[in-house]
Amino acid sequence: MVPAVDSELFKAPQRKTAVETVISKIKELILTGQIKPGDRLPNELELSQSLGASRGSVREALKILDAFGIIEIKRGDGTYIADSVNSKMFDHILFHIILSGVDKHSLMELRELMEIGIARIIMKRTGTDSIAPIRQAHSEMQALIQSGSADPQQLTQADLAFHQALADATGNDLIVKIYGFVLELFIPSILATHTNKRHGLNAFRLHTQIIDALEEKDMEKAKAALLESIDDWVRYS
Repeated sequence: MVPAVDSELFKAPQRKTAVETVISKIKELILTGQIKPGDRLPNELELSQSLGASRGSVREALKILDAFGIIEIKRGDGTYIADSVNSKMFDHILFHIILSGVDKHSLMELRELMEIGIARIIMKRTGTDSIAPIRQAHSEMQALIQSGSADPQQLTQADLAFHQALADATGNDLIVKIYGFVLELFIPSILATHTNKRHGLNAFRLHTQIIDALEEKDMEKAKAALLESIDDWVRYS
């Protein structure tokens, strides 16, 4: 069994609500590297004593952290800091964004910031190996379009695979995870694009231009194609 982290680390410098105290302290210890992914936390009683909170409050805080994917509660074993990022970490943010009614212009700026940045990072990498999976995703989308039998859902998944391949090509795991989360915000609008075949064909044309620009390491060409793609998304979604 993995030994638990020293419960003394969890002493709180000031009192908030009991649940906030537990959550804030664990967040602080993760950010400062005093506890790390895979570490086993002290049990409820030890946390309760260190933080000056009731066991009920500690239990409630741990449930919240578990729901967010920050910790993993293993029945009969203990509570651990998650050792990998999972979708639960982003789900509550996604719902918050959706419920806040974020406007299309804000989404457009977010997409522009990320995709142009992704293209720039890809071009900094040596060799063309990272482009091959992007080209493959593009070819699979082309095959669906040429078959004439693909439905909008299939084309949307192929479109998303192309964009995810762009993120993968950066070789940056943080970008991959965050961009994957951002893409979820665009699923309804991408589906709307492919519901209209003409708009879907235009998206495919722009994907072709993006790949060509990446292979040529032509940032201005890539930027122009990406901006046109985003403009089309705004116009047709």
